[in-house]
Amino acid sequence: MVEKLKSISRQIPWSLAVKAVISGLAWYFLPFGIFLVVAFYFYFRPFYQPMKFIVPFTTFLVLTSHLFFERSLGMALLVGIFFFIILGVKDLIFVGRRHGFEVAVLFVSFLLFLVFFSRFENWGVSMVLWSLAVFLVFFLLLKNLTDYNDSLGSEQIERGPHGLIYLFFSTFVLWQLSWVLFMLPLSLVYKTALLFITSFVFSELNLAYLSQRLSRRRILGNFSLAFVAFVLALASNGWTL
Repeated sequence: MVEKLKSISRQIPWSLAVKAVISGLAWYFLPFGIFLVVAFYFYFRPFYQPMKFIVPFTTFLVLTSHLFFERSLGMALLVGIFFFIILGVKDLIFVGRRHGFEVAVLFVSFLLFLVFFSRFENWGVSMVLWSLAVFLVFFLLLKNLTDYNDSLGSEQIERGPHGLIYLFFSTFVLWQLSWVLFMLPLSLVYKTALLFITSFVFSELNLAYLSQRLSRRRILGNFSLAFVAFVLALASNGWTL
């Protein structure tokens, strides 16, 4: 992740930083409706391939609505960071746009899981239906990331049913894992972090597989990361009989 952030950080025009700051301040100080006007203005101007990034962009706007998050400086900072990344990728400012877009998708995925686990405390039909909607959105995010990598042309991503099957499989496994985590007596932070790390592993393996860079070493490294995270989370949790 650190390498991905370094690859997208070069000489950044002040205009991008100003847009990010204005977006964060608008979210914090202004009514959400006015913030949406500011957000769409920055996103659609310049009007360059806006549909390529519309899935993570609109998902982020829904997740950051005041229905889910109260006004806070921390959340305003996250809004500014997201706009810095997504606008830098969309407007062709970043050099490492592939890594930049992957960071943006992972950013939105983390918020998606956080909102999901924070909205429900008890098992029920509504939770199951909401989980289905959440992971449908995650599937669209993962597919959007795959399609964007393909459009860059810097890495040959093979077409065919296998890629789509893998996306469905990854989403299904994460959907089932969310149910398991929901039933475990873990805190909101642990549940979100574990599901996010697992989604990161599947995302990395997906891109590696489709670009023909998948190896045993990469598989072992990614699943070792997930295994260590689960062990640390379960060991540090205060279990009671």
